[in-house]
Amino acid sequence: MWTTTDTVATVAAAAQVSAAIFTGVMAKRTHDLATKTEQMANATKDMAAETKRVADASAVEAEATKQLVTEAQQDRALSWSPYLMRTIHGHDAHPIGNPPGLSETITLVNLGKGQAIRCYYFACEPNMVDLWCFCKHPGLRGEEKVDLVAEPRYGKPPLELLQLTPHEDVAEPPWAALFCEDILGNRLRFLPGRWGRDSWHEGDHPVPAWATHPLLWK
Repeated sequence: MWTTTDTVATVAAAAQVSAAIFTGVMAKRTHDLATKTEQMANATKDMAAETKRVADASAVEAEATKQLVTEAQQDRALSWSPYLMRTIHGHDAHPIGNPPGLSETITLVNLGKGQAIRCYYFACEPNMVDLWCFCKHPGLRGEEKVDLVAEPRYGKPPLELLQLTPHEDVAEPPWAALFCEDILGNRLRFLPGRWGRDSWHEGDHPVPAWATHPLLWK
């Protein structure tokens, strides 16, 4: 005879079986979810590594492109613009100018292919506050050179001709400079020992002190 007690026991057993099945299903789903999460984490890690590799490669490529652009600009500038350099003659020659005393003989060279108009050379010594040298030449054609004598001058040197931009970082301050104009009216300054040039054209701002100095641009 089936009693109430039997019914309760059957229901309880069925509930236990159902709970066990549910627990098993949930455990499997939890395990599957953990596996998927781990796989996604690994995929994300791999993607991050690949993204970094691509970013690093892009940075290298960008730097190489920048270098190529700089070289192209320099080549193009030399193809139409003057570029002045000087060589000092004598046993006491050194990169930043002639030691104080007598005049110095220099070779002024235009490495560019464009004409250099109204060329000037100025040099001084950091330890001599009242002695400097200066010379000028009417102009040099492209790839032309000339020997000049820079005569000594006495008195306070016009150091504003050597003034750098406020944020320019150099190993040591310059003590010599060359100046000229190009055929477009740009006023150019070249500092020995430093590649490149400073350029100014009427109407540009700010106006550097060297670009309007009366010693050069009367």
